[in-house]
Amino acid sequence: MPQSLNAVIVIIVFIIPGFITDRIISLTIPRAKREATEIILTAITFSCINYAIFFWLILLMIFKGFPSQYKTWFIWVYIEELWVIDEEGKFKKPVPASGGCLIQRNEINFIEFFKPEKEVKTQNG
Repeated sequence: MPQSLNAVIVIIVFIIPGFITDRIISLTIPRAKREATEIILTAITFSCINYAIFFWLILLMIFKGFPSQYKTWFIWVYIEELWVIDEEGKFKKPVPASGGCLIQRNEINFIEFFKPEKEVKTQNG
């Protein structure tokens, strides 16, 4: 694994959760301005405390079969935009004022992806 990817993983796992905890505490308890090194050390400390507390909960959920017992987490698929389909099954136009829809996974036979008929140009290209 590349070194830069390892660094990103370490930041996501050990600094961001603690940083979020620190910010929430700072919103409720006013603090004096701190140095960047103190903020990072506090974030790492809070992350370690979070993992120490929730590690046992995570293990308990895994050993009790939590993912297999609660499959309802994964039964919905969100479709962002609905489209009107013509007689040939081609997308005609978006449904006006559509906010999307939720579909149960057991109602889906397959999902087909289409390439655009015309090349779509982006702002960069």
